[in-house]
Amino acid sequence: MQNKIGIVKNPLSVIAIFAGIAEISGTMVLPHISPENQETFIWFLMTFPFSLVVLFFITLNWNYKVLYAPSDFKDEEHFVRLTKATQSDLINKFNEDFSDSIDDSKGDIATETLGFHISSKDVERFVGDSVMKASTGKIRTKEERLKHKEIRRSISKLQLAESYLMADMVLNKIESKLGQVIERDMVFEKGGQRFPFDGVIKNGENITAIEVKVFNKNTLNADGWNRFVSRFDSFYSSLSDTEKKGFSLVLGFATEEPTEEMKNMLERRLANAKFNYFLEIYQVDELTREHNRTAS
Repeated sequence: MQNKIGIVKNPLSVIAIFAGIAEISGTMVLPHISPENQETFIWFLMTFPFSLVVLFFITLNWNYKVLYAPSDFKDEEHFVRLTKATQSDLINKFNEDFSDSIDDSKGDIATETLGFHISSKDVERFVGDSVMKASTGKIRTKEERLKHKEIRRSISKLQLAESYLMADMVLNKIESKLGQVIERDMVFEKGGQRFPFDGVIKNGENITAIEVKVFNKNTLNADGWNRFVSRFDSFYSSLSDTEKKGFSLVLGFATEEPTEEMKNMLERRLANAKFNYFLEIYQVDELTREHNRTAS
């Protein structure tokens, strides 16, 4: 087996090598020095290594930064750190992503167990009654308005449950395509800021962030899209030049729109992106059929 020999970087090792060379050289020079100066030279040889060690520890105690190269001494505030997303991170991200598509109770929905509690008969009856009242110029009662709100909440929860399921399927497809394990629900910490992502692949200095969305053209408004993209811009801007070179973003979408049409629209909206990105677009119907085949 071939042993790899590298450059000596440990300061004490450097001192030992330097002192050793000085001692050997001094021994060779000693016979050529006049007898009256040999005693002084011997004292120099004995005190020289000790003086080097003392100076090293003095420097280490009061000005240790000068002993290391820039690559050896890092300020953690200037380098990205990857951690698992907390419940608070996920809720904040949820509220940001769905602020335009969910009613004012979205915060409660995010923390509740997703479920559909209103029967189809209740929905049909209450909606039918509301249409009948509106057509005859009548206004819903307080009880009816509360019931309708509950129906809207249940429908929203059902839509979210389906969105989470499809997002997970998209992540699985991206993972299979890339051939690498995706760490789910991760947060990048940088300079006191937290940037959550649905998934992350980190190989050395190369960072691949993955974000998944389920939407169609009619659910994609300007404000929501700007918030969505600004999160990536903010994260990318916080990276160092070295980290920017290794950063890429994979955007996965599940949509009911034609795939090519959605791809063209997204590419137009991302035309000014400063970072490298890749689009992975999947049809909702295809995901549904695949899920039903797996479940059956």
